[in-house]
Amino acid sequence: MTTPAEVLLARVRDERPACAPLPDSAELIHDLDLIIVPAHAAAVQTWAPIQLDLVDYARHLGRCVAVAPGDGDLLGTLATLHLSDLYIACASGLCVPHARERFIRHFLQPIEAAVRTVGSGSINFVDDVRQQLHERLLVPPRGELPRILQYGGRAALATWISVAARRATLELLRETEARHRRVDDGFDEGFDDDTVGIELDPELQYLKARFRDAFRAAVSAAIAQLCARDRTILRLHRVGGLTLARIAGMLAVDESTVSRWEKRARQAIVADTNTALGKNLGIAPADLPSVVRLVASRVDVSVARLLASDDPALAATEYLPDRVDR
Repeated sequence: MTTPAEVLLARVRDERPACAPLPDSAELIHDLDLIIVPAHAAAVQTWAPIQLDLVDYARHLGRCVAVAPGDGDLLGTLATLHLSDLYIACASGLCVPHARERFIRHFLQPIEAAVRTVGSGSINFVDDVRQQLHERLLVPPRGELPRILQYGGRAALATWISVAARRATLELLRETEARHRRVDDGFDEGFDDDTVGIELDPELQYLKARFRDAFRAAVSAAIAQLCARDRTILRLHRVGGLTLARIAGMLAVDESTVSRWEKRARQAIVADTNTALGKNLGIAPADLPSVVRLVASRVDVSVARLLASDDPALAATEYLPDRVDR
């Protein structure tokens, strides 16, 4: 019967085929098992009810030992790794039941301090970074493995996540700044083919100037009326630039379902905005068609601008897939 140590050694050989042959003496296998088996048992208790198979755990440890720097001392290298953290990381990457929920709660939820060191500490911004990390670490592109499996255990997982959170924060700050510049240019200078695919005629340009503040207030109110799920989808798609297929994978639903939700949300914003403008400004019925065209042409840019702000009334608070209201 193959022991966990033998599984580990086989994985090391696979990862380092060009290196000198590894010893596989009975003494080495015995000593490796004395580390792997108790570490697995302790991690099972620490991370209950997660049940990562011992063989999968040993195989993952083999990869981590293989890529770790050192002089080839397998026992010494293994003893330096954070074995319990590697258990939860491996279980999350392999989608073991309950693992991702524990990973999110234990490592992604507490990232606010790391985000504050380099960026905004607003609830919306921290949620954005948390969602970006969730996608980056746990939602792999098609045909690839989750990036969380690249964690090698040489530092504590909490430390590794904090570093990743700070990097994600800096990236998001740069993206947000660039996005705000693009959206502000479109909001202030009119909308051309590069923003919404339509040029405003003189009549709509006049309505834009006349109803600027009322329009913003109406769109903001319409967004606030959406459920958290729909705000999340709009924010990820219109602000974050994610495809509907990618969002569908994050929410564990069909792309057609996300497309339907997104279309319905946009239609609701257009309808509610038109209703509010007609009611609050006393617009004559003859002028309503122009207002409808104005709203339809500007809603995408305005939604992106408002959802990218820090207004708590527009926050998409239910970001993680296991909390999205379907």
